[in-house]
Amino acid sequence: VHAQPYRDALARLASVESSDVVVQGTAWRLLRPLSRGERTDLWHVERTRTPTERGILKLARTPETTAEGPVLAALAATGSPIIGSLLPALISFGPVTSAQHLGQYAVIMRAAPTFTHDLTAVSRLYPAGIDPAIGVWMWRRLLEILRILREAGVCHHAVEPAHLIVESGKHGLRLVGFGNARLGEKWGSNAATTSARLIRGLISSPPQRIGQLLEEASADVRIGETATDILDLHRRIGDAAAAEFGPPRFRPLSLPR
Repeated sequence: VHAQPYRDALARLASVESSDVVVQGTAWRLLRPLSRGERTDLWHVERTRTPTERGILKLARTPETTAEGPVLAALAATGSPIIGSLLPALISFGPVTSAQHLGQYAVIMRAAPTFTHDLTAVSRLYPAGIDPAIGVWMWRRLLEILRILREAGVCHHAVEPAHLIVESGKHGLRLVGFGNARLGEKWGSNAATTSARLIRGLISSPPQRIGQLLEEASADVRIGETATDILDLHRRIGDAAAAEFGPPRFRPLSLPR
């Protein structure tokens, strides 16, 4: 009666190729390398069992980069309905148990093929700056992300252009790079100030109301100290945008494929 589960487990083990990576009992096939950072490697992977799924595997080469999985799991546990569009979607995490990369810490996230360019790349593509109306929705998305982190007690430690990915053809912005993130740690910088300085360096010739808000938020560290403050700034940006650009409308950023 109990032999079949044992035989199934043996079959799964036999199906794992030497190049596969096993995390939490699931084998993932390495498809192609995506990037190599100072402490981690990124791979495009595919789950070997049915139903298959494409994902992004982040392999840590140093033992101190093990915080990302628990932090993303804690953020997902908040149940916020917008987390999936603003942060990486976690599949699993833990040490690799297969021969390939044995013992290395791994985080597997769902692939997000529509998120194609980080803000560093956007700056290179638009050296004169992006349309201020596009910069406004990016700023508001970034504040939504920072509010979620603040409410969950997460300090990211690396909110910078290389970790902010724009969704091609849509109004999407996603924060990645949680390798240095910590739970329950006091924020070292102000959310509103961080967001305003990032956006101010990205847009060209903001109109008066938007420019004033950017200057105010960039300089005044008292703005955005709490989640309520962040929501208030989010509302003020919306009001200023309506006064400058009219009713909200779809304004995606044009990016090459």
